[in-house]
Amino acid sequence: MWKHTGLRKTLLWIGALFVGSVAVFAGALLLMIRLVPFQGAQLVEPKPATVIYDREGQKFLTLSNNGMPALTYAQIPQVLQDAVLSTEDHAYWQNSSVDPRGILRAAVADLVTHSYAQGGSTIQEQLAKILYLSDKKTITRKVKQVILGMQLSRYYTKQQILTLYMNRVFLGENAVGMDTAAWRYFGVDVAKDPHALTLDQAAMLAGMLQAPTGYNPLIHPHAALQRRNQVLQNMVRYGGLSQSKATLAEQQPIGASYHSLPGDPWTAHPLFTNFLFDQAQRQGISAAELLQGGLKVYTSIEPAVQSAVHEVFWNTNLDNIWPGPTSGVVPEGGAVILNPKTGGVLGAAGSRKQGYTRLGLDRVYAYSLPGSSIKPVMDYGPAIQTGKWGPTSVLSDTPQNFGGGYTPQNWNSNAPQVCTLQYGLEDSQNVASAWLLNQIGLQTGVQFALRDGIKLTTQDQQHLSIALGGMQHGVTPWQMAGAYEAFDNGGVRMQPHLVDRVVNTHGSVLYTFSPQATTVMSPQTATTMTRLLQDDVVYGIDAVIGVKGWGTTGKSGTQQYSTTGHSTWVRDGWFAGYLPNMVGAAYVGYDNSSSAHHLWWNSTHVDPAWNAGMILHTILTLATQNMQPEQFAQGPYPSWQGTRLAAYHLQQGAVSNLAATWNPTTHGVQLSWQSQLSGANFQISRTQISTTPSTPSNSTGTTQANQTGNLAGGTLPPAGTNTTPGTPATAASNTAINAAPPAESAGAPGTVQSGSNQTSTPANGSSPPGSSVVNPTATHHPRQPGHTSPVHTTGTGTTNPGASVILTGVSTSSLVLGETSALSYLDANVQPGTTYSYTIQALAPGTQSPLGTPATVQITVPADTAATQTSNLP
Repeated sequence: MWKHTGLRKTLLWIGALFVGSVAVFAGALLLMIRLVPFQGAQLVEPKPATVIYDREGQKFLTLSNNGMPALTYAQIPQVLQDAVLSTEDHAYWQNSSVDPRGILRAAVADLVTHSYAQGGSTIQEQLAKILYLSDKKTITRKVKQVILGMQLSRYYTKQQILTLYMNRVFLGENAVGMDTAAWRYFGVDVAKDPHALTLDQAAMLAGMLQAPTGYNPLIHPHAALQRRNQVLQNMVRYGGLSQSKATLAEQQPIGASYHSLPGDPWTAHPLFTNFLFDQAQRQGISAAELLQGGLKVYTSIEPAVQSAVHEVFWNTNLDNIWPGPTSGVVPEGGAVILNPKTGGVLGAAGSRKQGYTRLGLDRVYAYSLPGSSIKPVMDYGPAIQTGKWGPTSVLSDTPQNFGGGYTPQNWNSNAPQVCTLQYGLEDSQNVASAWLLNQIGLQTGVQFALRDGIKLTTQDQQHLSIALGGMQHGVTPWQMAGAYEAFDNGGVRMQPHLVDRVVNTHGSVLYTFSPQATTVMSPQTATTMTRLLQDDVVYGIDAVIGVKGWGTTGKSGTQQYSTTGHSTWVRDGWFAGYLPNMVGAAYVGYDNSSSAHHLWWNSTHVDPAWNAGMILHTILTLATQNMQPEQFAQGPYPSWQGTRLAAYHLQQGAVSNLAATWNPTTHGVQLSWQSQLSGANFQISRTQISTTPSTPSNSTGTTQANQTGNLAGGTLPPAGTNTTPGTPATAASNTAINAAPPAESAGAPGTVQSGSNQTSTPANGSSPPGSSVVNPTATHHPRQPGHTSPVHTTGTGTTNPGASVILTGVSTSSLVLGETSALSYLDANVQPGTTYSYTIQALAPGTQSPLGTPATVQITVPADTAATQTSNLP
């Protein structure tokens, strides 16, 4: 018995607590209704159209919300009233502005789903949200919505409220208000002829109120049809419609088609308007908020750049720079241009004119595999950032198994066995790029790319094929433009964005962009990469992409359709690059590649990466035609460093002009030398020859110097074609890069050899000392005649070519003194009257393997250590 008594007491307490809570809530609600100010003027004063401003604060676009005149209550067809109220608020004429049952249902659903997605709103509350609130779903907004709905009921009749609602609702396709929507979808002017709107049309419009895009009959006809029929059944249940009439209406086809409206932004700026709405949605600003008016949206758009983007993507006269057919199912594309200093979007397009749909797929955010365009971000930038690699670092370009059967191949059959880093990037060598990422470590490249805004899956981060763009999902133009932005901005990546600020009619700031800067690399790395990427555009395979008069950089990329067969089929073509004041990325390809729809690369079809490059080139050229050309702080590296045989020449010049000098101030032997390598280390070894010279010492001392492989008088490597393509690899991934030059017809010293034509030229420093300048015959790799540059070296020393000495005694074993990245070394641990032989060996960056032929010099330390002695190689 006592158990039942306790239970009753508990229930009574719960009931009392509930009643008390309701009373407190009701009292608080009434108090808030009286205290919350009500701005009734917004009901009678129509909102001005939303205005979009460019980067200079000038009006760029108006989103008109006045496509058709507002309806009066008498002009609203009864069939439309019944359709709307039966679906949105069937007790509208009987109940108050608050629907407790609907709110309770929504509250339960929100608790179950842990969201605020449910509505439970009356017509008054929906109108309050349109007039005063945002679309953000929160408890606070819901409370305000209820209060403002009750305020509306205090000041306005239900006929007035319903009329305002019908004129302010958003129904997709830039249609605000029922009259505008009736014209947009059905070509019906309700204000002129209220009876022209049919039952099925009215039901279609009413059904769209819940989800204007999801139930848009132009985009989702099947979903729209089902929703229309659901509204018809609601009308049977709540609106007095007979079942027979509903059944007849359900049998009608949708019958919707697009009808233009005056002031339509999609007419003036179709590509930008699509991109704007997409960007706004990503920042939490809905299409309804934009189109219902009253907003000022400040953006980073540059009209000249957006105009150029529009011209390339919309003007069919430029179809010749696009691959594939120009009608039917066509290759699509996307492009975005950014301000590297701010990350602001200067121009963008997510569709060509062919296949364009309003608020359709925005390919600025479409994923595809980037091919070689990812190499600067994944391979070369990270390597240079380590400080161990530079433009003249020597890479293995010999096909090899990197593990797990991964054996990438180069695109060119005459690829060298070794190459410079500059050539590897400039001529897009696949093997060298994969080898480089393997040397620096996969995670070094991964972490660099992640900092640079590239989204990598867990799977991507576990295999070396990402060196060449092998990814699970790929990248987007948005990501690639942002990634290249860091190269153009001293190593700092600014968060890309379009919308800077949104202000409503009262001056309240609804949204402000918060700039985000990420340091990806050092300024020195960014400068080096900018110089290398200029080489690619000036001398490399992307030479046609440069913008006349401007410093231009870039990298192309091609993604094959399949790695097994169909070698000439291509999925996508990419190009990313930048000028000093803008950076961009573009891609081309079918939305769904298949055996019937794919790109080609063969004797009759150019590489689709060329098409992507020409798209970006044309945009940048048009955008800058009224701008003063700009150059980068430093231009491209010397062209000869990026030639196919540059690595062989550099190996011969790894160490040159080695000199040994006795320094009486430091009491040590000062070594100095020159090198054509960048980023290399040098190992210094010493061998003690003798302590008793057979000739008397004098004030200058006696020396003997020798060096093998000195470029000043050495033999040139052969020039011409390379090793036979397709030769299987026999070396591991750390292949020694002291490879011999390929067996070819040799060119004489001081001779430029290109094909079968040879022209005698003086060896006067216009090319690497003692080397031939090779002009590859491939037409896709142009090099400007006479653009070779002298080698820049450091180090000092005086020449003593006639010095000689006869030494007695026995050599001792070699002692490694240390390593340095400088071009000089001081050995202070020496004995007076002793003769030493010093050897300098260049070590490859990253691998520390021997590079080139070592240089050797001998010097006898004076017995009188105050004397000065110098030993040089001739």
